[in-house]
Amino acid sequence: MRRPDGSVIATLDVGRIRRRHGEGVRLLSRPALLGLLAEALPAGTVRFGSVVADPVALADGYDVVVGADGIRSATRAAMFGDRYPLRYAGVTAWRGTVPLDVPAGGETWGRGRKFGVTPQASGVTNWYAAVAAPEAV
Repeated sequence: MRRPDGSVIATLDVGRIRRRHGEGVRLLSRPALLGLLAEALPAGTVRFGSVVADPVALADGYDVVVGADGIRSATRAAMFGDRYPLRYAGVTAWRGTVPLDVPAGGETWGRGRKFGVTPQASGVTNWYAAVAAPEAV
């Protein structure tokens, strides 16, 4: 992590992580992770679009539900109701990918803003930017 002038705020010793845990840091895109998880299961195990009858019993008899239906999730509403309302975090963010191979990830932190890159597979780099911003109406 760096400041806008390039001075270092903090570093991550990936070698130490590898020595301690036997593996370094790996970054995966969400689609890549979803693909790996789905490939590890028998064919037909993953089903999309199932209706949740209630948080305990699924209408089609499955044992597990993964609610990945977005910020205004029907699964979240079924599980928690109004107990945990959405709350603005005070940040607006953008992200994207570019066909660029970077050797390592990093972030630059400024007052109320952040920009970073993370290398992905096959010469693709993920970039992201975030700025403090008032909640939009």
